[in-house]
Amino acid sequence: SIVTSVDNPYSMYTKLQGLAPMHIEKGVGKEHLPIMGKTLFAVLELALQDKFTVQVKTAWEWLWAWLGATFTQSIEEAGTEQTAISQSWNMAVDNYPDALLGELLYDTLFELAPNLK
Repeated sequence: SIVTSVDNPYSMYTKLQGLAPMHIEKGVGKEHLPIMGKTLFAVLELALQDKFTVQVKTAWEWLWAWLGATFTQSIEEAGTEQTAISQSWNMAVDNYPDALLGELLYDTLFELAPNLK
């Protein structure tokens, strides 16, 4: 999980990048971060009770700020990539109806790798 990777920021970053497309599909965006943060802190306070000290809260606030910034960046990057992919696929389908595009794919595959026939 992301939390168990807290000692490895690069690992946390790559995990967030991997989750971004799923969040986009589900309609989750950076505008949802404030309520998610409130929810997280409410759950931590309930679960930890008197162990939710100022030090623990401060550490989680730092992590949440970093996650929020990284999540926002990942969502924006994934959205740009997803848009480029969707738009280019739509252009390809406009040029070649689905069946012809499939044939073109296989023809090109077998041309590049005849041993796969």
